[in-house]
Amino acid sequence: MILSILKEYVIYTHIKNFKISPTSPANAREMVLFLIMLFQKLQIFYPKDTIQFSCILGDSAIKPITLYNLTNKILEYAIKYEGNDCFIHPPGIMDAKIDPRKEFKYQITFKSKLSTKVDGRVYFINLKPG
Repeated sequence: MILSILKEYVIYTHIKNFKISPTSPANAREMVLFLIMLFQKLQIFYPKDTIQFSCILGDSAIKPITLYNLTNKILEYAIKYEGNDCFIHPPGIMDAKIDPRKEFKYQITFKSKLSTKVDGRVYFINLKPG
């Protein structure tokens, strides 16, 4: 189950059959390598910034996210969203390809339906880790 979740977030490991259970414990060497890989890869999912949307109930607020490519290589990202359906994302945009020295704008609209705090996260997952 852990490996399928990692695959969903485009994190691959060399370990194919990995079992964590008291009846069939994993090899200690493989376990240490797996934990080191998790430590190195999962820190990219720590939020880089928080965008707050404030508006009156029933109104909308629009905020852009701008990604810059300052390198000489093409950057490719998969875009994954988790959270409340009050956040409206551009339809059909599931990935971003940013040419060298260019920028990519991703616009999120918040439609206020509830008078309580709601959360959502947008992940830009690098498809070409380097």
